[in-house]
Amino acid sequence: MNDAKQIQDRLRDRLATADLRLSVLVDAEAFTAPGCNGGVREAAGTGGVVHGAVRARLDPAHAQRIIRITGDGDRALIALKACQAYVREVIK
Repeated sequence: MNDAKQIQDRLRDRLATADLRLSVLVDAEAFTAPGCNGGVREAAGTGGVVHGAVRARLDPAHAQRIIRITGDGDRALIALKACQAYVREVIK
């Protein structure tokens, strides 16, 4: 659990210092409809398996919040597994 927490902390720090940016895939069709000017363009230098995908960068504060929420979820799953293991041992 400590390793997972350290990874989450490093990721959150990298987001805070602008060393790392999170982005999301955007439905390009939503922005190519007639009269729609979504203002979203392809992010430069993004790695991934979707060729030519349209991506939008997340605001750093929102990205940090997502990392914090996923970290909380990871810790909750670890705690749940520990509780389940405890109950299995007690029932034996």
